[in-house]
Amino acid sequence: LAIEAGTGPCAQCLGFSNLVALHWIRGEHDHAAEWGRRWIRAQPDGASAWASLAWTYSYMQRPDSALPLMQRALSLSGGDTWASQEYTRMLLVGRRYDAADSVIAAMEASPSPGRREIAADLRALLERERGRVESANRVIESMMRSFPAAAGFGTMMRAGNLRMLGSHQEAARLFESGAHSPGERLSLPVPPASARAFCWHHALAADALAPLGDTVRLAAYADTLQRGCRDSFYGRDWRLYHHVRGLIAMRGGRHEEAEREFRQAVWSAAEGWARTIVELADAQLALGRPRDAIATLRAGYATRLDAMGRYVPISELDYRMARAFAQAGENDSLRVYAGHVRRAWRDADPEIRRLLASLP
Repeated sequence: LAIEAGTGPCAQCLGFSNLVALHWIRGEHDHAAEWGRRWIRAQPDGASAWASLAWTYSYMQRPDSALPLMQRALSLSGGDTWASQEYTRMLLVGRRYDAADSVIAAMEASPSPGRREIAADLRALLERERGRVESANRVIESMMRSFPAAAGFGTMMRAGNLRMLGSHQEAARLFESGAHSPGERLSLPVPPASARAFCWHHALAADALAPLGDTVRLAAYADTLQRGCRDSFYGRDWRLYHHVRGLIAMRGGRHEEAEREFRQAVWSAAEGWARTIVELADAQLALGRPRDAIATLRAGYATRLDAMGRYVPISELDYRMARAFAQAGENDSLRVYAGHVRRAWRDADPEIRRLLASLP
């Protein structure tokens, strides 16, 4: 009916996109694909419809099906910035690093400041996929100088990278620096309008500190998140404290409890917080259930490497998958994922390359 009306907002886009997204959240990718195809039949010239179906196949780890669909979306958009960005993200998720490099280089040469800013973000993601985390942070720092409005976002990305390099205290400090506005005084529970930043930044800080083993401090974070985030507008925030309680249980060797907590922290089957996914898989490996860990890790690939999905690179997921397949005795799959990792990390930072020694 909206299509027949011919004017006004794109109600059909909103309707189809929300139906597809609902199935993504539930992990019902076959149903999402069905609605994506219906959207294309209704709007064959709509770039968003093709992009939606493309991401559905990408979430199913079918890049050979996803990328041609995203190329169609890019063509229909006339090379629009959003479509170029989505295509590049899909190349990264599909491990097409050389192709992603070429697209990013073209965006970096653009006269459009907005396009160059996005290119800097994508360049940092590409460097991180290749295990060059220090280089990724240099790209982010350059982006923050060139585009001051990106400072808050850039700080979060730098903090996540520092956590990967083992600078846990500095990562936590940077995460907490964006938890609220300077001079803002908050009480618990945090007012809904302020809760999004407060809850997310404190959860990220706790996650960064967890490897140091200070469970007393982690318990304080968990209590704060549980009490402070219950009025947030974001349902994700209501569950974040379970992630931190899972981290505490893991440090105490209580792996069954950790698994229960991490399961309760999961908000979405697609585009979720990948750090919860990998910690849940670690708990399952510790319980001697590698096939459950493999199934869990697959959800981590349902990402655009954006928003909550930024905090674990695809190459790290591949590393974890290789170890899980090794524990399961699935040597063919082990070789495939180990091969992905070795190709991605052949020029990685020393901190990352050291992990290659533990690959079977």
